[in-house]
Amino acid sequence: MAGLINAALLSAEEIATIERALEEELIKRALNAGLATDRDGLVVRDILPKTDFGSSYFSNDEWVWHASIGGNSWVKGIEKDLDNDFAVGFYGVIGPRSSTTKTVAVKFMLRETMTKDIWHIEQCRVPEAASTDMVFGVTKSPVVYNPNDTVVVYLYGTGTATADSETIVLLGKVVEPVGRTVHGGVRP
Repeated sequence: MAGLINAALLSAEEIATIERALEEELIKRALNAGLATDRDGLVVRDILPKTDFGSSYFSNDEWVWHASIGGNSWVKGIEKDLDNDFAVGFYGVIGPRSSTTKTVAVKFMLRETMTKDIWHIEQCRVPEAASTDMVFGVTKSPVVYNPNDTVVVYLYGTGTATADSETIVLLGKVVEPVGRTVHGGVRP
């Protein structure tokens, strides 16, 4: 099943299960790709936008997009050739939905040739957050990229947002060998 589910319809345990399933899939792919000989040689961590996707798309390790969102059009937010020693996966989105936030959909592509999924985030408004108008959605079919894949992410906006004004958090994980970014701590 592709697409997003409004997280307000799920329990915290169901969301944690989705996150853990992504972690397990990333570990499996990393081991198959030879990133480590066993699980102890891997670290699973949260995505760091600038660290993982580059300063062309993010000024810092926060989800403030460099892309200028165009009215009623897809705008490239990320294009990154992954290194041969890490994989990445996305399982959800969270962010404000206000008069200044224009993104209503996110499209994930492999290179520019194959659409992996499209998430329409409008359906994921959190009812209890009416005053802040938040969106929070997760998918039971995470979008996963293998080492050496080219990650391409487009944002679709219904209005115009200037660069460095759009804050849409893509929930996801990175798997990499111990020592690439994280040298210790909790292992998968």
